Amino acid sequence: LTLSFRNAARYCKDIHANVPLYEAIGFKKLRDAGDLVVLKHHDGFQLVLHRWDERPAPTQLDTALGFTLSGDAADAKTHLEAAGWTLLRAPHEGDVGYFIIYGDLDGNPINLVGKPLRASPDPGTVKLVLRDGKAIAIPA
Repeated sequence: LTLSFRNAARYCKDIHANVPLYEAIGFKKLRDAGDLVVLKHHDGFQLVLHRWDERPAPTQLDTALGFTLSGDAADAKTHLEAAGWTLLRAPHEGDVGYFIIYGDLDGNPINLVGKPLRASPDPGTVKLVLRDGKAIAIPA
């Protein structure tokens, strides 16, 4: 079996309302095919926004798209919120670096990951648990 990576898909109730949010983070619309829109990021990554009205409510455990935060975190937050993204998770005091999660109109997450603020914990010394809808690192 030989498979070639094609794209990542995001499921939305209103595709066209979500397109401007993705354009604000570097995607350009390549094709509109009714129930789906094909977008391409300036880095070459291809994303399909696909309509799925019966999709169960998303959670922060859904697959997120990760982006490296190369500029000022406050500027990035201002830009995303002006574009219509919703803040799902602000940086926590225990974060090793900037780690911010935003959601599109359907709650599909994107992660902004910034420079390390302190050293990472040694592998196996912490585990992630979900408390009140937030991922928290605790000693293993």
